Amino acid sequence: MNKKMVLIEGEVTFKIRVATLVNEEIAKDEERAKAILEDLGYKDLDCFSECEVDYDNEVPVLLNEETCSKYFNDNLSRDTWKEIIQISKNLNGEIE
Repeated sequence: MNKKMVLIEGEVTFKIRVATLVNEEIAKDEERAKAILEDLGYKDLDCFSECEVDYDNEVPVLLNEETCSKYFNDNLSRDTWKEIIQISKNLNGEIE
């Protein structure tokens, strides 16, 4: 059985506060210090303090149960997005 679903897309921006100890040489080199903090931020993404979402796009699609189960609530790559659109086109001939 096929289901009507909607592909949605948006940009999510996180603000993360991180802190660490470095030696004086690194502290005086702003670029190196920023690189260290950025690396810590990526490692601690689950500790974000603020989140902003810009909702950009929605594309109604018709999908089979297997595809719905496989991708429901997953973060989709651009290639997977295109694959899902193609699956929908194959099922009903067009995207709504």
